[in-house]
Amino acid sequence: MKKQNNEDERIKIEREKICSEAFGFLIFILMISIIVKQFVFKVPFSQYAVETICFFGAGVYIMIRSFFMGHSLSIQKNKKKNIKAYIIIIGIGTSIGIATTAIENPDDFFTGNIWLVVLKLIGRFIFAATISAAALYGMYSIYNKRKKKIEKKLDDDE
Repeated sequence: MKKQNNEDERIKIEREKICSEAFGFLIFILMISIIVKQFVFKVPFSQYAVETICFFGAGVYIMIRSFFMGHSLSIQKNKKKNIKAYIIIIGIGTSIGIATTAIENPDDFFTGNIWLVVLKLIGRFIFAATISAAALYGMYSIYNKRKKKIEKKLDDDE
């Protein structure tokens, strides 16, 4: 026989809120750790690769899980203009983050290899922008399908 857990909903909501805040704090600390290791300590990527994978993996998990549940991450829902702007803004932000990994040695800016660094930045930015925009658009399509399915199910239940 299963043990019944008759816990007050307010307690559950508060516990979930605390866990959500803790998760946000951990992701923030993880981001700071990545930035410090990359730009301050100038360690090779292999030394902070796991942190980077965890950071981006958590973000992707939240987005995919939210979209499959029919929840939008945008502030104003159901407006195609806002969704397209959201995709563009997130794509550009992601692209800038990925492009900065091209700066392996900041001294290149001062030693005459600036064009090589600029070409790497531009190349990685274009590649990352294309991939992230395609991924976000794909997830948005999944979100729309899932949302319509949920709405249809709710309409059928009534």
